[in-house]
Amino acid sequence: MNTIKIILPLLLFITITVTGCDSSSNLSRSKAEKMIKESSVFLEPNMNASVVIVVDGLMRLRSNDYQHINKELAGFKEKNLISSYNFKPDTTPGYGGDYYVTKINLTDDGKKYAIGNWDNGDWRGYGGRIDRMGRGVYLKACQRELIKVTGIKQSEAGVAEVEYEWTYGSPTPFSSLAKDDNLCKVEMGRIQNDRAVFTLYDDGWRLVKFVRRNW
Repeated sequence: MNTIKIILPLLLFITITVTGCDSSSNLSRSKAEKMIKESSVFLEPNMNASVVIVVDGLMRLRSNDYQHINKELAGFKEKNLISSYNFKPDTTPGYGGDYYVTKINLTDDGKKYAIGNWDNGDWRGYGGRIDRMGRGVYLKACQRELIKVTGIKQSEAGVAEVEYEWTYGSPTPFSSLAKDDNLCKVEMGRIQNDRAVFTLYDDGWRLVKFVRRNW
């Protein structure tokens, strides 16, 4: 009788322990979602979901764009994203009367939206015509956002394929400068479906690859 009393708790302990080990080797949806959200690859800005603003030089605009941009810049200054700007007619030969120029200075709050590390000079510069007048800097207009994990297919080899939904959301203050073909306008709020691959290591699950179809 005493032997039975000893064996039963022991068997119960072994059962609980083994069950716990099995469950920890399974990738949960909440764990997968957390790892996707925190991935630098998932959070990496899309250049087609950004806008360009000129700093350290003159920004030249056609007269028919002047009123709109002037209003936007006033809003940026009110939000402490730019420190100063002052439009004036462009007196450069060949541009007189049809163009306005201004110099724009980003504040520290405005620089937070720059793609890259501003302080280390690792910003993404625009290499087109606009760069001849100053340094063109890409600014985030919106952000890729995870909606939810919709399914996990896990193999015995410790590999899990995760399907998830995401969208472009969280428009930044600079999104008002986005053109009609910008992803922040074209794709904003539209649900997209993609996959990610996870591998089980001795220290837990790692996100090893995004299988991107719609980025």
